[in-house]
Amino acid sequence: MTRRPFLWILYACFSAPSLFGTTCYTDCEARFPKWYQGPDRKRCQAEKAVACFDPSKLPGAADLSAFDDQASELQERIHRDFTQGGYIVSRAPDGSVEHVGDSALWTAITMASVSCSDTRAEEALVDSVLRNDGRWIRFDPLPASYKGNETSRDMETGAVFGFAVRYARCPASRPRLKKAWQAHRDFVLGNGGRLHEGSNWNFVMTPGFRFVWDLVSYRFGFGSKPSTTDERLFEAALVSGAKAIKMRKDSCYPIHLSTLQAIAAAKLGMPIIDLSKREFCSDTRGLGLPLTDWFCDRGGAKEFLRDFKVDQWEYRHQRCSAWESPDVSMGERTPGVDFLVLWSLAGGK
Repeated sequence: MTRRPFLWILYACFSAPSLFGTTCYTDCEARFPKWYQGPDRKRCQAEKAVACFDPSKLPGAADLSAFDDQASELQERIHRDFTQGGYIVSRAPDGSVEHVGDSALWTAITMASVSCSDTRAEEALVDSVLRNDGRWIRFDPLPASYKGNETSRDMETGAVFGFAVRYARCPASRPRLKKAWQAHRDFVLGNGGRLHEGSNWNFVMTPGFRFVWDLVSYRFGFGSKPSTTDERLFEAALVSGAKAIKMRKDSCYPIHLSTLQAIAAAKLGMPIIDLSKREFCSDTRGLGLPLTDWFCDRGGAKEFLRDFKVDQWEYRHQRCSAWESPDVSMGERTPGVDFLVLWSLAGGK
């Protein structure tokens, strides 16, 4: 009962589009003359308010066939030069692996982005989950330096996105994915809802994130469908997080993770409402996040793919070019997962 007033306040905020400065689209103004009288004007305003609660949509597919050869070359480059034990890694100037703390995220994004016939990343992740009794860890085998920090909500976003998009795109993969997700879900629930043993705050699933996690479980046939309240909590976290990062000019990787989560929810049939998407997209306009720009119907996918160069950014979609700089040092090599994910989501085959 103690949480209920907060939920009602949250619901009231989302029920008033004017609080966000957002007007959602309907064709009511086209149907009514510009000189329409008061009753019709009020009806039009009411339609727009209701439209804010319509499910949002992902952008339509573009013709990206001009980039198919480049995508194929990058896929083979990734598996030839940037795979270690099945996980996707970056390479230091001497060729050794680096940044393995993010490997589960990059590998899951790769699994979601490659063709359904390419099961290498999928097999590596599924085998790791089953071998580790349902644990989703950063890298396998996990370096000793990550003891106590074996995973995080960031890595779990990779699991949610990878499993959701692969589930939607590749029906033949569903039995294997389902088996791995069941093991993972059983471990998490048996561990009190924490992503790993231990007291690390990164192991705790926040209420907003729990929505999309439960949605993946539901689509695989486990548990019940997430509630509307859970979805609104997720959307509130999405919007408030973007606002805070923009205001403080913080590192933008959480906006990228939120984008992946929203895409996963849409792929699984529970997209965020139009009001939430409009507000999130308003706050992220001009930040220089190519994947988020695509999600927000701002285009730019073809331009990003056309101008893409490897080894400039670790992963372009997590850095706001408005205030963040390329993050690859001289001699470092990066896999190019950022090309593949936008190519695949925006219409690549």
